[in-house]
Amino acid sequence: MMTNAPTSRRAYRNKRRAEDLAARENTPSRAGRNLPAAIGVGVGLVLVIMASLFFGSQPSSSC
Repeated sequence: MMTNAPTSRRAYRNKRRAEDLAARENTPSRAGRNLPAAIGVGVGLVLVIMASLFFGSQPSSSC
């Protein structure tokens, strides 16, 4: 017979939540993986947009 077994559903759920929380605290977060790459992509997109605004075709003014 197990001595540390939960005696009710609520106790079992609380024990599982505590174990899940402990497991999540030990694993590093994968959000925001590569900040320098994200900054580079953002700067590149801004440069492409700015270049298209400055060097894009001008509308013709002929009537």
